[in-house]
Amino acid sequence: MTENTDFSNIPENHKTCSDLSFGKLVRGYDHKLYVIKEFPRDKTGLFTALKNLQSPHYPKIHEINFDGSKTTVVMEYVEGKTLLTYLKDNKVSVKDVECIFEQLLDAIEQLHNAGIVHKDIKPANIVFTEAGKLKLIDFGTSYLPDADLTEYIGTVGYAAP
Repeated sequence: MTENTDFSNIPENHKTCSDLSFGKLVRGYDHKLYVIKEFPRDKTGLFTALKNLQSPHYPKIHEINFDGSKTTVVMEYVEGKTLLTYLKDNKVSVKDVECIFEQLLDAIEQLHNAGIVHKDIKPANIVFTEAGKLKLIDFGTSYLPDADLTEYIGTVGYAAP
């Protein structure tokens, strides 16, 4: 975790490429796209655990900062098709489904082994890169089991009861 970081990869006067529903899309000094996302509470433990996984199944976490009231995270922008779009646009074979499930189960197993509960696994939060690799995104409702949860989190229709 970086305390009061300067987000060194992102220009201080960065040009926001887009205000997304999930954060701001910005271009770094290295010309790569990054997502900057803010959370209204301390989620440094969660994002530090996610950063330490260094798995190809999640966006790479570059910076984490908690200023006392909100957590700001700079992460890789994952470009690709969501599972929802992929299934609509492609005829999917049994072998394709097996490959998708194998990658998804591997991603979930890695999370659970690290003590992370995603809470919002749904087709819109599963992205396939151009190389066909699965990435699980949107960790906004995720938590570590020792966190104090007092509110419902997740997407109705996908979250466990």
